Amino acid sequence: MKVPEVLLSGNHAKIRQWQETQARDLTWKRRTDLVSRYEKEKNHIR
Repeated sequence: MKVPEVLLSGNHAKIRQWQETQARDLTWKRRTDLVSRYEKEKNHIR
């Protein structure tokens, strides 16, 4: 398995962004019900 370049770059802001994207994608794959509920609540607050 190859390590993504961003993780080897040393740029902590880009690494954090990559981690958040990975977490969001994994949540979307495993728990779409949570994502749907979050979107509904977010839109309701506005």
